Formats: sequence, C-alpha cells, structure tokens
Amino acid sequence: MYWGISGVDVDEYRNIVSMLSGIPSLNEKYSFFYDETGNIRKFRLTNNGVNADEGIANDFILGGVLFKGDTPSCDLDLLYDELKIIAPEIKFKTLAGRRSDFWTAIGKKPIHKFLIWLENSGLYIHYATLNNMYYSIVDMVDSLFVTQPQFNFGLEWAQSLKASWHRFVLDHIDEILAIFYRYDYPSLAKADIKDFCYELSDFIQSYSEDDFYLENFRQLLKTNGRKGELLFIEDNTPGLLVEEYSGLRAGRCALYKDSMHYFDEEAEAESSLEVMPFTMNGEKLNNYKFIDSKVE
Repeated sequence: MYWGISGVDVDEYRNIVSMLSGIPSLNEKYSFFYDETGNIRKFRLTNNGVNADEGIANDFILGGVLFKGDTPSCDLDLLYDELKIIAPEIKFKTLAGRRSDFWTAIGKKPIHKFLIWLENSGLYIHYATLNNMYYSIVDMVDSLFVTQPQFNFGLEWAQSLKASWHRFVLDHIDEILAIFYRYDYPSLAKADIKDFCYELSDFIQSYSEDDFYLENFRQLLKTNGRKGELLFIEDNTPGLLVEEYSGLRAGRCALYKDSMHYFDEEAEAESSLEVMPFTMNGEKLNNYKFIDSKVE
C-alpha cells in the first residue's frame, strides 16, 4: 500500500490495516527475531517465462520467533543438551535428516523433543508471506475498480476476484506470461491497453470456465479496454514483477511499532530498510537491528 512512499505516519498505516482486517493494533513490547526463505531478489519476465521458476512455485516467507519484553524466558542450553547437538544453529535437516519431508519428519524423536521444548519455551512463532505471482497480478483488479468503482462491492468481493484471477493465471501460466511479456507488463503503454484487455478477455473466455468471479473479472477487464485505462500497471518498470521484499520487513516494524525487530545481517535487507517509509513522532521509524544469527 505504502511501499516506495516515504514519510508515512506509522499510526495512520496501523489504523488502516486494523480497519481493513478487523484486528486491533498491538501495542505491547515484544522482541521479534527473523529469518527468511524464498528470497529470489528480483522477479521479472523474460522471453520464455520468468527469471526464476521457484518464484512461481514458492512464496517469500519472513518468519521466526518472538517473546514478550527484552529478555527471553527460554533455555537454549537445555535444548542443545536435550538434542545432543554441537552446532552454531539448529536446522530442519539436523533434526529430521537430509531427505525428510514433513510427513516423515513429524515422526522423528528429535522433532518431538524440539516441539515439546518449543511449547514450554515461552516463545511465539510468527511469519508473513508474499506469493510472487499473486502480488504481481492483483493490481489489475485494483486498477479495474479505479475506473469502475460502482462494481467494487467491498473487501471480500475484491479478494474473491483476485483469487479467481490468480488461479486462472497459475492454470495457464505459460500463455499468460507470454501475453504479459509482449505488452511490457506491468508498464503498459496507453496505446496498448485496449488490445491487452481484449486479448486477455478473449483468452479467458476461450476456456469457458464455470467461475462466477472470473467471469466478472473478465467483463470488468473488457470494459476497461474500452476506457483505455489500467492505472496501477502503467508507468512502472517493464517486465519487473517484484522489485524486492522491503515491504514485508517495513510492514512488520510498523504494525508492531513498540517492539524491537532483529533481522539477519544481509546486504539486501539492510539496504531495503535504509529507506524505511514510516515515521513516528515525525522521525524515521527505527525499531530494528541487524544481527549475525550464527554468532548470537
């Protein structure tokens, strides 16, 4: 919502998120520790699809543990002793074995011991996730509502349209990506919007899928073709679907403004938060630090 915009008051952002989600803002002080997986740096179109197929198959996930206040109640030495591990960090493969999936791992004794320790540790688990393809295409729905606000019937309606459109894209990923690439998505030229909308509309119709929301999306798309506008997919970088993941990091800091957030030392993460978009009491929000997790 606010990524790329600087000087946004953190309470203004939190109030909007609370209003849209129905979840009250959390003002207690916690210590958040983060790790991340699925960071492909940039996700962009190429002449034969995308630069990283794993960006389609996997989400970017930012997660970890947190505890109340500044001092953890957990005993890490007890965990290491219980598991009989001598290593700077504990990884999934250390407990479950290198080739274990979830279903085989869940029966392993080291996993049981870890979960029992975790349950009694006083730690909470947290995570946020970003689906690269969903993030790359939902602006189309929001663009349709800019020119046709009379058909925006609320958050649940918009989410249903986005979900149906996303499912269709995944089912026809090669064809859709080829269309996107041909039109320099997500930076359409004004002169191409009509043809882009009509081509996508015809492509969706050719499959005659029995999906109420997808059909409504198609009809809105066709109308926008006549209007020649798709506000949020104009004037961007051609072919660049996801530039980076600073939004999730900054968003966690903003939602839990009274907490301290500890991220792994990592050049891309550090540079992304140098341009923190949120302010508190007129000053840049500065409730985060970078640590070397292998040392800590």
